[in-house]
Amino acid sequence: MNTQSRQVASKVGLITGGDCDIGSAVAIAFAKEGAQIAISYLEVQQDATRTQIEQAGR
Repeated sequence: MNTQSRQVASKVGLITGGDCDIGSAVAIAFAKEGAQIAISYLEVQQDATRTQIEQAGR
């Protein structure tokens, strides 16, 4: 495993605006790298982001 690609493993990320655009991309990327994620959002597209984070195993 490349240690640089797992820099956020065992960390907790609080992502604001996690339902779209940059916030969503950051939340999904952090989840794929092993971080625990908490996102805040307006109820617009949360289901898509939540599904992708859950698919990343978080």
